[in-house]
Amino acid sequence: MVTFVGEPNKSMIRMFGQFKERGIKIVYRSLNPTPENTRAAEEAGADIIVATGFDEGGTLPSMTLETFSIVPLIKDTAKNVPVMAAGGIADRRAFNAAFALGAEGVYCGTAFLMCEESRMASNVKQTLLSANARDDTRHSHDSAGHATEIRIPEHLRG
Repeated sequence: MVTFVGEPNKSMIRMFGQFKERGIKIVYRSLNPTPENTRAAEEAGADIIVATGFDEGGTLPSMTLETFSIVPLIKDTAKNVPVMAAGGIADRRAFNAAFALGAEGVYCGTAFLMCEESRMASNVKQTLLSANARDDTRHSHDSAGHATEIRIPEHLRG
């Protein structure tokens, strides 16, 4: 299995063909999912499409559609492949909501940072565990990649 993150182009289509020839399953994840790139990835041979919402952790999509808005849109577009939901899925309620909206799976990342096996510092884990949906940290970057804004809630500053 391989996860491909990016936008559909000729190179991606060529790689998908090479993966398929070797029997490798392809999980396609656009950081800015649209019906157009979903269709292109499905036509190129993706086996699973990830619907990534703006509320996901590591990198922010440029579109401001949250996970529970993007999942039905992508699910309605992907005709023959399952859809996984990504973004803001950190507990059973969000997991169940993703399935209720048509996702056949979830793509989690940040939630696993709290695992015992995670090498993240325990004080950082505690800070994350004490945060809630109003305690967001956002970073925006200019075209040169320099941070132009960082907002950290007062009670999370250390």
